[in-house]
Amino acid sequence: MPRTRISNATNVRQAPVIPEEDRWAYTPEALASLRRALADLKAGRVYDLTEEDLFAGRVLRRRARVDRQRRRIQ
Repeated sequence: MPRTRISNATNVRQAPVIPEEDRWAYTPEALASLRRALADLKAGRVYDLTEEDLFAGRVLRRRARVDRQRRRIQ
């Protein structure tokens, strides 16, 4: 029968600490937005935008996302 070694040691490990001003990035909404953005990138739904375009107000507007169920009905 194998022997089990009992230890009175305390294991300490470093816990990640997220600064208060960065916690918004870990909310469910922010993570969902990131997943959507990565899916857009993978599907090729991207465009280039220069600093000049931004200053000139030439910003492409995306159409609102259509719910998949609504898309099938139409």
